[in-house]
Amino acid sequence: HKINANIPVEYRSWTLNRVIDTKLSKVMKQVSEFVDNIQYNIDQGNGLFLCSEETGTGKSAIASGIGMKALELGYSVYFDGFDKCKNILSDRLLDYEIKEKFREKLLNVDILILDDLGLEESLSDKQKDFVMNYLTLLFKERCNNMKSTIFTSNKQVENLELLYGGRFWSVFMGRIKTIKFPKYDYRALDLNVGGYDT
Repeated sequence: HKINANIPVEYRSWTLNRVIDTKLSKVMKQVSEFVDNIQYNIDQGNGLFLCSEETGTGKSAIASGIGMKALELGYSVYFDGFDKCKNILSDRLLDYEIKEKFREKLLNVDILILDDLGLEESLSDKQKDFVMNYLTLLFKERCNNMKSTIFTSNKQVENLELLYGGRFWSVFMGRIKTIKFPKYDYRALDLNVGGYDT
């Protein structure tokens, strides 16, 4: 269900096949390759890292479009902000059962979309330790269980290694394909509202 998948309302009728702007043609070619083989990619636990050097380039919208296609095919999807996930899982005041239920969702969903990885510039040492240890183990388990993860970020891979540590990122690189977005305002894109035309 779209609401259970937590995909933002503005993207729930997003469609990938109508993104026709030539500036995004290279991006969409790579995204289409992933979507055209979505069953294989999900079965293999393959994921994507959608990155650009600035906001507003369409990463979240396109990640949501992939999620919508997966939902249409009967797969389970969950979309959330990376910062929110980190805060929920590291909140010592939050009820253990709530955190455990949330962790189970992150662990078991077929496609997990984590938005804005590296959004926070300054992490405390405790937060860095948490990301490098707890979340590394969580997503290592996702990889071991052949679960797909899609990240969006305004940082390049090398910047994330500096922010979170090489151990955190090395877990994912075997099954994550990086797609770099050009500098472009996605709001100018031609969007087809109303679902996929396949």
